[in-house]
Amino acid sequence: MNAEQIILTGLSREDLRADLREIVREEFAALPQLQKPKKYLTLDETSALIGMSKSKLYQLTSGRKIPFIKRYGKLLFSYEEVIQWMEEARQPVDNGKR
Repeated sequence: MNAEQIILTGLSREDLRADLREIVREEFAALPQLQKPKKYLTLDETSALIGMSKSKLYQLTSGRKIPFIKRYGKLLFSYEEVIQWMEEARQPVDNGKR
């Protein structure tokens, strides 16, 4: 709590709880707020999301290997479908037990 000290002597339980609630509210408010992902991502956003180059994404779309939408000449990717597509490639883990 920085240089501040909490003195519990003479502090009622209710006061302590109120002070703690205020501290938690302040700390929570200071956290970066998560934003809901967009439903559709651009090529650049998809590339950044999955860590794949744009040229590789073009290859995957031309080969129909990744789900995409092409509207008015622009490629779009459904966030949920891209995540599902990535998870489908998950490999089983060999935990070494035999």
